[in-house]
Amino acid sequence: MKLENYKRFFAFGCSLTRYHWPTWADIIAREIPESYNYGQSGAGNLFISNQVVEANVRHKFNDTDLVMIMWSSVSREDRWIKGTWLTPGNIYTQDSYDEKFIQQFSDFKGYVIRDLSLITMCKGFLDNIGLDYHMLNMAPFLSPHIQSPNQLFDNGETVLDFYKETLSSIRPDILTVEYNGEWPKHPIKGHGAGQNRDYHPDTVGYANYLKKIFPGLEFNKKTYKFIKEHQTYIQQATHIDDLIPTWNPGRLLRL
Repeated sequence: MKLENYKRFFAFGCSLTRYHWPTWADIIAREIPESYNYGQSGAGNLFISNQVVEANVRHKFNDTDLVMIMWSSVSREDRWIKGTWLTPGNIYTQDSYDEKFIQQFSDFKGYVIRDLSLITMCKGFLDNIGLDYHMLNMAPFLSPHIQSPNQLFDNGETVLDFYKETLSSIRPDILTVEYNGEWPKHPIKGHGAGQNRDYHPDTVGYANYLKKIFPGLEFNKKTYKFIKEHQTYIQQATHIDDLIPTWNPGRLLRL
C-alpha cells in the first residue's frame, strides 16, 4: 500500500476510527492530502455500510481515492431517529434500548447474518466502483466466549462458512493482532459512574497494527512525530475530557 499514490482518503468505522485521540484513520490521513473520517462512536455495521454509500454519493469515489473500513462488532443496533443517528454500541451493555427491547428483538445469530450480508454488499459495491479499498476489523465476529451460531442451512453450513469468501477479504482484527484478545486498560476516567478505565487502543497501538497487517508500510517523519506526541497526551491524561482533539480528524459531512 503506497499512500503517496492517493489524493483522497475516506475512513469508516466506530470509535476505533474516530475518537478522543488519533486512531489508525488519523495516522493514514497524515500521509494523504485530503481526508474524510466518517467514524462514529458506538456505530455498528449498519451505520458503517450506510456511510460508505452516502460518502460515495456525496464525493464520487474515483481511482485516486483510498477507502478503508474498520468493521465493528455485530451486536449493535443503529437507527436514524429524530434527525440523527443513534449508535449506542453493544446492545447488551448500552443504555438507549431497554431490557424489554433486548429480550424481544436481540438475537446474536441474527446480528451475524445481518452484518455479514451488509459487509458482502458493501464489498460488491466497492468492487463495482473500481478503486483501492481495504477492510479491517476491530475484533473477531465471534468472541471466544460466544459459541458459534447454529447451522444456517440443511447442508450443515454455518453462517461463517456461508460467508467465508467475504471474511477472507477482511484483514486480521486489531484485538487479536495487537492485543492478543484483551483490550488495553488505560487509567483514564470517562463519563458515567465507574468508568475509570478506557479500553480503546492507543495511537502507538494503531500504528503497530497498521504496520503488521500491511508489511512494508512506512510513514513520514511528521507522522511518526504526530504518533509520539499524541501517545504522550494519552499517557498523561486522567480524564477523557483532557483529550479534546488538537488535530484535524478529517472533514465530516453527513445528512
